Amino acid sequence: MPVVLFIIERYLEWKFGAASTVAFALLLGGTKSGSSQITTAGAVLLAVVVVGTAL
Repeated sequence: MPVVLFIIERYLEWKFGAASTVAFALLLGGTKSGSSQITTAGAVLLAVVVVGTAL
């Protein structure tokens, strides 16, 4: 499973930049720790980065 996460992280960094890597790390860290606030922050930041590049 860590290999899949690493591949996803590298793809996000290549496609959307360093901010997507931070957002993905927040999303995973919040999920692992059980913190809904950190998970939400990571998900919102990732959505903003992905949608922002589409505009």
